[in-house]
Amino acid sequence: MSAAPHSWVIGERPSVMLGRWLRKIRLGISLLAVTACASAATSGQAADYSVAYGLELNGIRDTGVLNECNIRQLCKISDTRGDVVILVSLNHVDDPLAFLGIFGRRRGCCFFNGGSENTFVDASKKLISVPIFAGRRIRGNEVVVGNISVGKLWLSFSIVPKPRPQTDSEKGPI
Repeated sequence: MSAAPHSWVIGERPSVMLGRWLRKIRLGISLLAVTACASAATSGQAADYSVAYGLELNGIRDTGVLNECNIRQLCKISDTRGDVVILVSLNHVDDPLAFLGIFGRRRGCCFFNGGSENTFVDASKKLISVPIFAGRRIRGNEVVVGNISVGKLWLSFSIVPKPRPQTDSEKGPI
């Protein structure tokens, strides 16, 4: 029998469930605050987009902002222990899909849903939550079940607006 897809356990005390909810809300609010600061701080840089992230892996939390991400190039997120590296990439500023790749340094860790080492997420959402699993990597067309959730990745993208070129009528007389 498989485990329920919920984050609560049957018979769990209400105080434990409330504590989990409060931790998730605190992490989400701090991630949104970091995103707001990142979008304000990157207005003068040549980057195409910034990514604010929160990473909870095996009970350890990391947060940060990647301010200098460019289109069609990989931005790298690493946890403080060096256990996992996550690569992020956007193909175009108007493209709602962002590519994510994950590489664990320990055997059996880390994967996205279904044992995949890469996935796509909707970058147009304000806050994106992606579960991280340990277990087996997918090989070929097999279906991987039974991987254990070991953490979560939260992302928030902020597109840095580029100045549009002026037409001759907007430039005025020389």
